[in-house]
Parts: sequence; structure tokens; C-alpha cells
Amino acid sequence: MQEYFIAKWICRWLLESSDVVEEFFKKVELTGQTIKFSGKCLYNLPSSDAVVAQSKLENMIGKTRHCSSNYASISRLGATSVSIYFCAWSTLPKIDWSYLALNGAYLPEAVFTGLDLSCTSLRNATLDNVIFTNATLTNCDLTGVKFEETKDICSMTTTTDRKYLCVLYSDGKLRKWDIYNPQSTHLELTTFNVDFISKAKIHINGIMILQQDNHVFFTQNQDNNDIKIHGGISCHDVINILDIKSNSTLIHINNELILVDFPNNKIALRVFNHEHHHCNGVIISESLSFITIAYEDETILLQLFTSDDNNPIRKNSIELSELGILEKITALSTIFDNDKIFVAIGTKGGILYLFECLHNEGLNLKKISSFEEQKKYIKNIAILDDKRIAYTGSDGIIYVLKLNDYDELHEIVQWKLAVQCDGAVLDGIIPLEQEEKLKSYQKGNTTEPIIADDKITMPII
Repeated sequence: MQEYFIAKWICRWLLESSDVVEEFFKKVELTGQTIKFSGKCLYNLPSSDAVVAQSKLENMIGKTRHCSSNYASISRLGATSVSIYFCAWSTLPKIDWSYLALNGAYLPEAVFTGLDLSCTSLRNATLDNVIFTNATLTNCDLTGVKFEETKDICSMTTTTDRKYLCVLYSDGKLRKWDIYNPQSTHLELTTFNVDFISKAKIHINGIMILQQDNHVFFTQNQDNNDIKIHGGISCHDVINILDIKSNSTLIHINNELILVDFPNNKIALRVFNHEHHHCNGVIISESLSFITIAYEDETILLQLFTSDDNNPIRKNSIELSELGILEKITALSTIFDNDKIFVAIGTKGGILYLFECLHNEGLNLKKISSFEEQKKYIKNIAILDDKRIAYTGSDGIIYVLKLNDYDELHEIVQWKLAVQCDGAVLDGIIPLEQEEKLKSYQKGNTTEPIIADDKITMPII
């Protein structure tokens, strides 16, 4: 709460008396939360006030150029000013970026394309997955900077046209990967902290359900890309979010399955007295009106329910052991293609199974193929179409598999977050190991997929 009031004070005095704010920035090292709150306050300013605030922040950043005295306080001024600017408008100020002192600046995924950062100090700055394409970093000080390549993936799903994969990362950003032109765009969920985001589920219509302990919050993406809490439910027992569709969410509380009508927060379907207490995967069909459920228990079942006048009817069930699956299920995904249902199941041991069945055949699943990844367990799965599956482990990398003519799954694409340095001038960077690291990102960094022996290597994003 204290951070919020400090942020409001900063925004007010930045417009009224920037000298007061300037001295404050020199003396006080603000927390990351205060910087983010300040950015949000500035973002909500009327356009005329926003222009004034941008100009004053740019002026403060410029005062760090060729700094020789009071270096610590001047650098703090520059870092705080540029961090707040970036958090407010998600872009960098249009200034001369050479010979600046910006130690400790917070600029994750900033786009430095074509900028001249010669002799600028960015010691200990946050520069996760930034874009240095065609930038000049001659004699730039990057001591202590960590260029984080990947982030943990919390949830992912495909768009209805199956052209994009929407992925929610642990840093609270939603990124959309284009299957045919793999470039990442994102929305930053500044309202929620990382622990909160890590339990989220997403849906491509802009609706998110954020889970924390025994509370479920329904949120919706607004036109200006702000994520707003739209509603929510809570109870005394732990709530487990199972799946989300455009107008409904399925949750599991103790031995009850509850289908909540979104956004009216009304219970549309309730299934009582389940024999199995834990549910680790579920799919709701928007067109065929049924639910498939995978249970995590001594007996793992895949069950199919149909709904008649909101009264659930158990139509069929099958033990996964009959399908040769003996390990704990960690991920599950399905799609409907014409009359076929495709089900992908991932296990703790790193095995991915692909099944298909006709809708009118109930749960008569036919195994198509399997893929074994010995290095990691399967954490998330998204079926892209009847030939391609995307999955993640614990390394933050998205792997895409393709089914060949012999029904064999093999890897064709890897997507991961990383620094882009194609065409950048990287001479005299301090320290030398940072220069070598950035140069390593340039190797093989192209703008189009490279296809060879049915293996596709995508550009590092």
C-alpha cells in the first residue's frame, strides 16, 4: 500500500514540480513495485499530461550523460526515470542513448533496435530478452546484467483458427506465437504478482481465470490491453481450475465438478459425489456438449459425460492402464476435427501419447503414436491440429512435434525467449564475457525458418 501512495505522489509532483521528483529519485532507490505503480499512474494520465510527463522524464535521463561527479545519485536518477517511462508506455524514450548512466534500470524485453548505446552504463540492469537488432553497443558497460533466455510456462492454448499459440509465462506476460512466422507479442499483467499468475489458466477470447488458494478470479482483456477483474468466487475448500471456454469455466471442489457460467458467475452444471478426489485434466466441448476428465489416483480414468437438461449422464469410462499408460498424468489436451476427437496425454516420466476416436464411438480410443522425452516431464500440451502437438517441460521452451506419414512423432520446432542481436555492433563491451555472450546470440539468428531434413530451426525470439 505504501508503494501505491508513493507512486501517486511521484505522478502528481512530476507534473507540478519536476525538481522535487528529481531530487527524490537521486536520494531514494525505489522498489520494483513502486516503479510499476508509478508507470501505471502515468499511463492513465490524459494525453496532454502524458506528453508533459514524458518530456520531464526524458530530461532527467539526459542529465546523466557524461556524468563525472555524484555518479551514484545521478545514475539512480537515470535508472529510475527510464524504468518508470518504460513501465508506463512499454517503449523507450526517443533520446540520444549514448554516454548515459542507467545502472540498475528495469527494461525487460525493451526494443533497442537501431539505437546507439555507445559508452552507456547499464550495470546490473534488468534486460531480459531485449532486442539489440542493429544497435551499437560499443564500450557499453553491461556488468552484472543477466540476459535470461527462458521463463517458466504456466499455461498455453491455441486460437480457434489454430494459427497461433497463446502462452502465459511466469513473469505475468501473455505471448502469442505465430506458427508460421514465429514472433512474440505480449500483454503484461501488471495487476498480479508472479505467484498469483503461476496458477492461471487462459482462453484465447481474452478471458483469464486466476486461481489463488481457495479463490478464483474471472478476468477479461479490455480494448487497451489492461486485464481487469470481472468477478470471482471463493469457498472454504481448495478450488482447482480445470478448463476454460469462452462462456464457461469448470472447477473442482472436493468431490464436486462445477461448471460456472461466465461472466454471470452462475452454476450451469454440477456433478456430485465423484469417487476420485483429484482431477488433473479436463476438457469442455463448446460444440459437442461433453466433458472428458482425467483423474490422478490409484485408478486413473478417462470419463465422458453428456448433458441432458443440465443433468449430467456418465456415458463411458476407461482405465488408462488399458491404453498402456501407467504413469502419473501431468498434462492433457484435446481438439475436435470434424467427427474425430484427438486426445494428447503427457506423463511425469516424459512420455506423450496421441489418441483419436470418432465422436459417435464414445471413448473407443485408438492410439496413433507416442513420443518419449527423457530429459523432462510433460508440463503443458496443446494440440495444434491433427498433425502437430506443442508441449513444454520445466525449461520454458516450447517444443512442437509433427506426425509423419508413418505415424511417428518427431520434433520440428523449438520456441524460446532470448536476446536478439542480429546486426548489432558489439565492440569493447564491458566485461568481455558479456560481449562474447551477446555475439553468441547472433549465430544462426535469421528471419525465416531454416528447413533441412524435415527439421525446422526457428529464429530465437
